[in-house]
Amino acid sequence: MADLDVHSARAYFLQHVIPEYESLQETLNDGFFGMRREIRALGRAAEACLHLADHVARDSTCNSTIEGAPKAKLYIEALTQRSSAFALVRDVANCFKHGAITRAGARVASLDSFHERWVLVRYEDDSGFYYDIRKTVMVQTLSGAMASAEKIVRLALNAWCEELVTLGAIPSPAQIDDGKPLYIARSKCPPTPGITFLCEEGEHFSAKPMEAIYDSEHAVLRAPSRGDRIKTNVRAYFQVHPSRFSSTPRHLHRTHLSILSVEGDGTPQ
Repeated sequence: MADLDVHSARAYFLQHVIPEYESLQETLNDGFFGMRREIRALGRAAEACLHLADHVARDSTCNSTIEGAPKAKLYIEALTQRSSAFALVRDVANCFKHGAITRAGARVASLDSFHERWVLVRYEDDSGFYYDIRKTVMVQTLSGAMASAEKIVRLALNAWCEELVTLGAIPSPAQIDDGKPLYIARSKCPPTPGITFLCEEGEHFSAKPMEAIYDSEHAVLRAPSRGDRIKTNVRAYFQVHPSRFSSTPRHLHRTHLSILSVEGDGTPQ
């Protein structure tokens, strides 16, 4: 086993950046929605991607060609100019740090651009339609385009793998766990999809859904088109926790079950 510096760029990438992305994936697929958990997981993953630039600039084993090293300011600007993936994840990370961004050329305006959603996905096999639930955080860029949190961070990781290989910090692109696959077989889905909403007494709660259809031809999730039939029930568990300002212990939460009826035909709302 190689005797590696625990503070090297390689160590930070392997022991912090990748685990934060994999933790984001775990959060998006754990079946619990609410209390800003998805937003927090995105923030940690994006910030890790941005802070890796500081570690690279300080790493004497790979920073010989980095202008301004060991300071990272010029390096971050250079990465922003030549990597759209890094530029976007930088803006996402800085939204969490500053709340809003005023930098010229920024692609995201503020934390108001982040939208947590639970997603009802329709699949189809020889027996007909069936459904599953996943979660995402959609990020609206200043151009009006929407991008998912997991895709933003994954593309930044791809860019970092290429950069670190070029700098000699890692020997090859790293293996990264992308979590739950887009396609889920009927045998892996419950007859009635379900999700648990986490709430806190007296605090804001929002649980807006999205609908998606698995496109087997292109192996992607797409938005429903006009005429796409979506009809199912969802088992919604509302787990209500006592206020942090009350004397009731936090573990004494209440859980209520509701059956939500979801029906649509792809018509824009």
